[in-house]
Amino acid sequence: MTSQKPRVLILGAGVTGLSAAYHLTRQDNYQVTVLEKADRVGGLASSFKLGPAIFDFGPHAFHSQQPYIIDFFQKVMDGDYNEIEKDVAIKFQGEFYPYPLNPVQALRRMPLSVSMRCGISYFWNLLTNFKSMESLKTSEEFFVRNFGWELYRIFFEKYTEKVWGIHPRDLSAKFIKNRLPSANLLRIFWSSLTGRDIRIRKAHEVPLKLRIFYPKEGSIQFPDALRQGTEQKGGQVLLSREVTGIEISNGRAIAVRLNDKEGEHRLECDILISTIPLPELIQKFIPPPAPQVLVSAQELGFRPILIACLWINKPTIFPRQTIYYTNRIFNRLAQMNSYSATTTPAGTCGITAELTCRVKDPIWIMPEQELIAKIVADMEAEHLITKEDVKEWMILRNVHGYPIYEVGFEEHLQRLRKTIHDIPNLYAAGRQGMFNYAQMHYGVNAGRMIADHLNKGEAKPALSVEDTEETYFA
Repeated sequence: MTSQKPRVLILGAGVTGLSAAYHLTRQDNYQVTVLEKADRVGGLASSFKLGPAIFDFGPHAFHSQQPYIIDFFQKVMDGDYNEIEKDVAIKFQGEFYPYPLNPVQALRRMPLSVSMRCGISYFWNLLTNFKSMESLKTSEEFFVRNFGWELYRIFFEKYTEKVWGIHPRDLSAKFIKNRLPSANLLRIFWSSLTGRDIRIRKAHEVPLKLRIFYPKEGSIQFPDALRQGTEQKGGQVLLSREVTGIEISNGRAIAVRLNDKEGEHRLECDILISTIPLPELIQKFIPPPAPQVLVSAQELGFRPILIACLWINKPTIFPRQTIYYTNRIFNRLAQMNSYSATTTPAGTCGITAELTCRVKDPIWIMPEQELIAKIVADMEAEHLITKEDVKEWMILRNVHGYPIYEVGFEEHLQRLRKTIHDIPNLYAAGRQGMFNYAQMHYGVNAGRMIADHLNKGEAKPALSVEDTEETYFA
C-alpha cells in the first residue's frame, strides 16, 4: 500500500500560480490543485475576444535578463510567439520621446529655451547630487536624482500623480527602481552615441533596449500552455472558485473554504500556495490574525485599472507598440497588432486604452458609453482616429491592478509577510501575493523556485527585509 501524496492547493491561476503548478507536476511528488476565482486563467496576463479581435489586459509581453527563464518561455510556447524589440514612447508638447526617458535624447529635441533650462538642471544635479540609489526614499527623490528637477517637473511629476493618485513625494521610490533603467551619466552617453546599452548595469536594472516575446494569439496563450502542461501531468486547474476562508490550526494552514456554482466547499491541504492579493489572504484567515496584522492588511492597497478595448477600422494608428500620454484621460495606448499581427483581422487594429483611478471615482462609475466617448474624443484630438473608425468596444476592470507603494508601506508589508512566513506550510508568491510591483518573468521564476524548494523538502529560507525582484516568496 502506497502512502497518499501531499495535497498542494494553489490559490490563483495567474502566471505565478500556474508556474508553481507546472513545475510541481513535473516531479509527480504532489497532488496539485489550482483554484481560480475567474472563469479563465492568466490573471492580469489574460486575453479577451471582441468579435474576431483579441485584446489583452495590457498587453503583457514577456522578457527577462535570465536566460533560463527565456528558455522556459520558449519551451512552453513551442515557437508560437514573436520576438521583437520594445518600442515605446511618451508624448510631450507634440513630440515623442523614447520611454523610459533618455535625458540626452530629450534635451536634443526640446525647444532650445526648455532644453537649456533642463540641461543646466540635469548637469547641476549630476555635479551636486551624490545620493546613492539605495538611499532614495521617495519617487520624487528618484526622478530628481536621475533626471534633475526640471525634467522631473516636465515629464514625471504630474503624470505620476495622475497614474497613482499620489504625489511623487508621497510615493516610495521602491516601486520604480526595478521598472526604469538607472540614468548614470556614462550609461546614458554611451547609449546616445552608440545606440547600445553599456554592460555595467546592475542585474536588476531594466535594459535601455529590450527584446520582448509575445504569444501570437494574445498573452493568455502562455498561461493557457502552463495550464495544459499542468493537467497533462495530473494536476487540476479549477475555474470560477472563489476562496472565502483559510483555516489555520496549530500554526498551520489545514483547509480552504470556497464557493462555486454548486455552493460552499471545504478542501483540506498539506501545503497552501497563495498568489491572491496579500491583504485579502490575511483577511480570510480563520480564526483572524492579531489586530495589528489586520490593520496592516487594511493599510496596503492596489491601484485599480480600467482597460478600454477598441477595435478600429484602420490597419494602424501609430508606428509604435505603446505610447504614454501625459494630458489625456488615458495613461497609455497600446496597439495589439504591433505585438502580433494575428490579434486583429487584416486592415484593422486593436487599441487598449489604460486608465487608473480609485473604485467609485467618477471615471470608475461613469456610464461606459460616456467613458468610451471621452476616450475616443481624446484619440480624435491626437489625430489618431475618428469616432466612425470604431467598429466595436468593451471595458475591462481589475481592482487589484498595481500595488501602491506609499511612503512607509514597508512596515505593513513586512508584518504581513512575517505572518505568512511563520506558517510553515503556507507560501505567498507573485505580484499580488507578495505585494511586489514586478513583471511577468518574476512570477514565472517565483513559481519555479517554490516548486524547487518544496521538492527539496527544505524549511523556509529567512524572510528578506528588502522588497526586490529577488524576493520571490514568503
